[in-house]
Amino acid sequence: MEALTEALERHRAFLESSGRLATRRRERLAARTRAVVDRALRHWIWEDSPAEELLAQALDGMTAGTRSPYEVAADILDHVKSGAPR
Repeated sequence: MEALTEALERHRAFLESSGRLATRRRERLAARTRAVVDRALRHWIWEDSPAEELLAQALDGMTAGTRSPYEVAADILDHVKSGAPR
């Protein structure tokens, strides 16, 4: 057990001295922040904007093959980005 503890301490010292520990911390913080923003955006788009209504209106066209999910998604995003009211 003592050998494992020493190996871990040496590895941590290496990570700190090489700057890798700080880099990894920054990467984890950035990833967490992106995850928080992603959740907030998903909630805002689907709960607080007309996106769900726009999707429902477009389903018949997608089912009939006259519209693609990519076209509908682009329309929804354009609508949300423009700040168009419900």
